[in-house]
Amino acid sequence: MLKLIEKDHGEEKILFKGSLKEVVEYLQNNKNLVNWIRDEDPTTELPDLNEVETLRDLKHELSKIDLSWWTLTVEEK
Repeated sequence: MLKLIEKDHGEEKILFKGSLKEVVEYLQNNKNLVNWIRDEDPTTELPDLNEVETLRDLKHELSKIDLSWWTLTVEEK
């Protein structure tokens, strides 16, 4: 079981719990969670979730949107 966590200015919020596949599907169905970053910096590379096969892949893709004050992370429960 994985937890998708939003960290915003030091505050943590669990957005979703599920398997790797379920977390990826959640992110694909809720693109607004990361698309707003393009408003901050139009050149930001967004995560490519289509090829995620492992937890390591997902963590790598989410690292692309780490703004230091805001990020999405995944932890094993």
